[in-house]
Amino acid sequence: MNKLAKVERFFNNLNSTSDDELFVGVEVHKKSYHVALFLNDMPAIDFRMTAEPTKLYEKLQPMARSIKNIVYEAGPTGYGLARDLIKNKLPATVVATYCNIKNSSRSRPYSCLSVCDRAVSLQGFQFKQAAI
Repeated sequence: MNKLAKVERFFNNLNSTSDDELFVGVEVHKKSYHVALFLNDMPAIDFRMTAEPTKLYEKLQPMARSIKNIVYEAGPTGYGLARDLIKNKLPATVVATYCNIKNSSRSRPYSCLSVCDRAVSLQGFQFKQAAI
């Protein structure tokens, strides 16, 4: 079974309700998104897709009532995805591109799983609406 079939089967079989808690982490690159989903505090699936906001929205829209937060990392010009998600009535939070490694002058990018974990940790945190 190939990876695409696994992802499509997951989305086709998912019957989420408003009682479910779905958190989404997205690692954004110029040509691709690496997406991780946590469903009810458990890792559900992670996959790669082309970097097209419309396709991401189409995948997430059937689960919109369950989505508590979509978190992704972005550089200084990477707020277009957040604007698109918010315009489509999906919750979106942007986190810093790099986190510091303790005792090191180097930084490392978030992985999509750590971004998704960040989405869970931000649950209940009140954000001020920023002009993105």
